[in-house]
Amino acid sequence: MRWGARAARLKMPRHLSHALVAAAVVAGVGAVATGALAEALRFTPSLILEQVFTDNVRAEAADRDADAITIVGMRLDAQYESSRIQFLASGTAYYNEYWATNEFDDFNGDGATVGRLTILHDRLFVDARARRQEVFLAPDETSGTGLTTGAFNSQQTEYAVGPLLTLNMFDLADLSVRATYAEVAFDEPIAGPLLVPINDIVAKSLAGRITTGERHANYELIGTAEHLETEDGFELENAVGHVLLHVTGTFTAIGRYGYERIQDPSIPTVRGPRWSVGGRYTTSGNSFFQLEFGERFDGTSWAGDVNLVLSPRVRLTAQYTDTLVPAQLESLQSLDDLFDAEGNLTLQPAPEPFIPDLTLANQVVRDKDLTATTTYTRGLATFSLSGSHSERNFLGLGTIEKQYAVEVEWREQMSRSLTSNATLSFFDDYEPPLGADPLQQYRAEVGFVYLYNADLTFNGSLIWALNDRETTGDSQTSVLRFGLVQAY
Repeated sequence: MRWGARAARLKMPRHLSHALVAAAVVAGVGAVATGALAEALRFTPSLILEQVFTDNVRAEAADRDADAITIVGMRLDAQYESSRIQFLASGTAYYNEYWATNEFDDFNGDGATVGRLTILHDRLFVDARARRQEVFLAPDETSGTGLTTGAFNSQQTEYAVGPLLTLNMFDLADLSVRATYAEVAFDEPIAGPLLVPINDIVAKSLAGRITTGERHANYELIGTAEHLETEDGFELENAVGHVLLHVTGTFTAIGRYGYERIQDPSIPTVRGPRWSVGGRYTTSGNSFFQLEFGERFDGTSWAGDVNLVLSPRVRLTAQYTDTLVPAQLESLQSLDDLFDAEGNLTLQPAPEPFIPDLTLANQVVRDKDLTATTTYTRGLATFSLSGSHSERNFLGLGTIEKQYAVEVEWREQMSRSLTSNATLSFFDDYEPPLGADPLQQYRAEVGFVYLYNADLTFNGSLIWALNDRETTGDSQTSVLRFGLVQAY
């Protein structure tokens, strides 16, 4: 996730075309079985009521205005599953009534849907995903407060659709080929310093993978190839061979070698070999440690993934990634991630999008992300310590943004119906692009969720946030929220 971004709801689309196209992509999957759909499709509507009180509705250092917000919302969840079709969808619409600050009154909406159509059993599928959500154009004073002033935000609609072909190659290897057509579209941003309209982007990709799988105890051979292009002139091509040698029962040596080419009108062409060497150490259960070093994007590259069960109560997970894509594609979810670890179709949370400044949005970005979480479980209580660091290099402009965050969280199931939580976090946007004002945020939250019965849930939270900027000074905000969700 991107730290420091506020939990805000979304404005309804001013231009409905993108939202309608996104919904139609997945709805078309279900239309194949119209008759059966009417009988098996399950809808779950929910009523959402929430009351918010704050002592600083604009989260400003000098102009502190207290206000209250009444929120009324409706959520609709839908699910369908048959021998050929799997479909999940969830959408929410809200109205926010500000008691004093009437210019913030608005309708909000968000939604997501995923689906799979099986054309040939275990061979040919058509997958689709669509989502509408808010994007944060810059860290601002309302970051982390839960307020919805919309000072620096826009709405993003994204969808992806394409076929997946899987084949057993004479029982020697397994082949999978996926084609994807995707779009990421934005509403016009709210006017502000340095903000300009962001370009939409359309991407087409074709990716293939062939692997020997687990047929051989001592090794696995893998070949991958990918082609990605956008209408703005970005092209990515690569072909890589991967060798995994199971040296012992716990250690696997990893070697990769291939060639890639990345070009865009805004950057010199990246062209040359791509290689890495490393290893994966696996212990009992799901514990493993994997680290690789090599060359990619015309420079040194690292990759790492850790999932260690240090004791029955302590688990450590960490990941380091290094990507190079247009900024608009950073939050686009892959169709390969429609299903969870148990193979169930799931509406997984999208990566939280974060665009520091719209003047940079049409840039190709090399994004290096390190995240780590340590979790301690005792009885029904869970304690976690999380940290992240992000370095985003906007290659066309030659500018870099750096930020890091630390969070401590406690969560405990107090009874069969009551769950409590508390968090402390610190976020530092210490090297913003284009000379923007650095932001430091200190944040604390306590809250609860009470399940009254299977259909009625009460919730509440108290949030305190202190934002510190070098030029505008400190802004402190407290927010009290409580409400209910009634499902029908």
